[in-house]
Amino acid sequence: MTKAKTDQVRSKRAAISLKPLDSESTAAELRSGLHDSSNFVVAKAAEIIGERELIEFVDELKSLWPVLCDEPERDRGCTAKVAIVDALARLNFDDPDFCLAGMKYVQMDPGFPSSDSGINVRGACAALLARSWKIGVNDKLIAMTELLADSERVARVHAVHAIADVGHECVIPLLRVKAQCGDREAEVIGAC
Repeated sequence: MTKAKTDQVRSKRAAISLKPLDSESTAAELRSGLHDSSNFVVAKAAEIIGERELIEFVDELKSLWPVLCDEPERDRGCTAKVAIVDALARLNFDDPDFCLAGMKYVQMDPGFPSSDSGINVRGACAALLARSWKIGVNDKLIAMTELLADSERVARVHAVHAIADVGHECVIPLLRVKAQCGDREAEVIGAC
């Protein structure tokens, strides 16, 4: 990113952040930010929507999801996607199908070696699923067990945290089995 482009993104993010809470132009500015070409501006707009608990943006946040997933080059590093899931969580969004799809999301970003930036998306969706009232505990745990077997260490740690957040006594045996069977990464066992 060029210096001029970086400065432009910073000024857009700052402009969104500084708008007064009840300003009518705030909604327009946030809407514009959600559709900006910069994933950092989209992420900042989503963050503010979540912080201010602007429930009227739920459908718009949800509608951005398939666009960003279908065009991963628009959101390298998944910054915007994670911010959208976090905002939806703060807005008490409850859609198990959305969460289950997000828990399977993989985004291989270019580089050497290439890396899966979808890890935090999978983790954020698992955390959101843990809070859902529209899906049974067993179905939650089945989905989270799949994430517990993810090839990425961070995703497995997210899975352990999400399983614990389900808040039901039936998660205890699952976490104990994971702790006793082990993991190639000590951080995953430590999270159990």
